[in-house]
Amino acid sequence: MTLAQEPIITVLEDGEQQTDSSYYDIEQVGETEYWAVGKYGIITSLKTDGQISRVQFPNQGADLLKVQRLDEDRIMIAADSGYLYFYEKSTARWEVNRVEGYENFCFYNAAQVDGDVLLVCGGKSSIAAEKKALPFGFILRSTDGGKNWEKVFDSKLNMVWSVKYDKLARELNALLYHPIRQSRLISSADLGRTWNKTSTHLKGLFHDFSNLNGKTLFSGGRNPNFNLNGAIATMEKVNNFQSGMFWDIAHNKNWILATSTDGNLVYRKLLGDWNFLTTSVCKNLYEIAFIDEHTAFVVGSYKTILKVSFPQQ
Repeated sequence: MTLAQEPIITVLEDGEQQTDSSYYDIEQVGETEYWAVGKYGIITSLKTDGQISRVQFPNQGADLLKVQRLDEDRIMIAADSGYLYFYEKSTARWEVNRVEGYENFCFYNAAQVDGDVLLVCGGKSSIAAEKKALPFGFILRSTDGGKNWEKVFDSKLNMVWSVKYDKLARELNALLYHPIRQSRLISSADLGRTWNKTSTHLKGLFHDFSNLNGKTLFSGGRNPNFNLNGAIATMEKVNNFQSGMFWDIAHNKNWILATSTDGNLVYRKLLGDWNFLTTSVCKNLYEIAFIDEHTAFVVGSYKTILKVSFPQQ
């Protein structure tokens, strides 16, 4: 069943030059504030009322790939070239940590388990830059809030795209991609100390995942062609779309939303059919942050920020 009313797309920011920064992640950092982070070290503060401002910080020039709110006062940003940034809101103090031995690697994603137990994952910087290379994927773990890190997983032939913590199951999952063996989940039941293969594997390049009612939804593509063959999948079914790579998938209590290339996205009610929508911006749409039950921010390439307002029906 197709919805009678499409979501309303509002363009909040739209860069015009290819030299403009791209936003690679967005995360809620306060009651009404979100941070979008990205290329060249850009941080943009976005309020739920649409106010936009730039955040000044000790920028080392590396691309910012993941922002993680640790608690009401602390924020961590994972970056390229081995950089991690930590911000304390109460003191407005920044700390820069460059992890030794990871100067040529990117910290592509991050997760918090409990308190000071943190994880970052990634691989060679050239993989994130869409260049051909052995990925040398890894997961690092910290038990002191990010001051010191220990490698708990590595793979010469797999890139580790994403790591997430399931609080209800008290289990960590990480999404790997191997150019031949394709995409696979690994898991940890001991808060990230050790990792094991799972039976979950899919043919194709899947970039991110989300857990919904005991099922895992994957966003990606049937092959590494970023401009074609987009796919949303579970273990039981693959939904193929005439679109490029799906970069992110997220949900709230009412809606599921996945973002793709060329300004495309797909959405559905939790129990409905997928609907395809092309927005007015022909840009890669990378990440999603739901604001409330019917609204989400979407960020992407060339300083793109969209507000997606779903019908309240």
